[in-house]
Amino acid sequence: MGHQTGTFMGASDTELFYQRWNPSSRSRGVLVLVHGFGEHSGRYSYLVQWMLERDYTIYAFDLRGHGNSPGRRGHINGWHEFREDLRRFLRLVEAMESPSPLYLVGHSLGGLIVLECALRGLLGLRGIIACAPAIGRPPVKPGLMQLAWVMSMIWPTFSVKVDIDPSKLSRDPEVVRAYKEDPLVHNRASARFGAQMELARSWTMAHAREFPFPLLMLHGGADKLASAEASRVFYGRVISRDKELRIYRGGYHELHNDIHREQVLEDMCEWLEEHTGA
Repeated sequence: MGHQTGTFMGASDTELFYQRWNPSSRSRGVLVLVHGFGEHSGRYSYLVQWMLERDYTIYAFDLRGHGNSPGRRGHINGWHEFREDLRRFLRLVEAMESPSPLYLVGHSLGGLIVLECALRGLLGLRGIIACAPAIGRPPVKPGLMQLAWVMSMIWPTFSVKVDIDPSKLSRDPEVVRAYKEDPLVHNRASARFGAQMELARSWTMAHAREFPFPLLMLHGGADKLASAEASRVFYGRVISRDKELRIYRGGYHELHNDIHREQVLEDMCEWLEEHTGA
């Protein structure tokens, strides 16, 4: 098994950090991971190791303003930056891995990004896996969202602390401890980020019926950070029959890091095998 790191040019020629893991045997397919808000690609070690042992190649990059990538923490000038960053990363992966089947896997904010980008038009994908996608109304006070809309116009970089309770991420205390101690984790979001995320969320939900790829949605039934009901609504609107939704009773936000992660990853592998023909 091998591991490499590097950078690629995202939107506005921003140099973003990425990682690649390749199995020791011939690859069944390629997974491109997009992480959640405030975290980074290095927090997916359990998922990565699981998939490597089942002969999948994994790519992941740190979103701008996150992890090892540059930028003001939790800030974007516009949602198009996330979209263009992902497009460029996919072109890099395709150039290196073609003709291997390619899948997008997004968690939380990353789940919203991959769903929105898929609806905007992507080519060459075999399917999308959205884990606890942030497509429901955010769990913040209404006044804070109103403030974000106003400040986004007059002071877009105005930043506030996002109240994320680490104990709601996972029922595994070691995962919670590691999150608290991780120097690359942050909890800042700018006014422009909040306003743009809300626009992307609303547009994505409104266009769910147009979803063009095979879709697997995974959500924890006890997720307090992203709405499982929103995943149900989105899933119900998708017209394609090649779709699947799994709600895990008692599951928290980070299904890949929760105490039932083996079952979650087994389900993910089963779906991948059905779609790769393995």
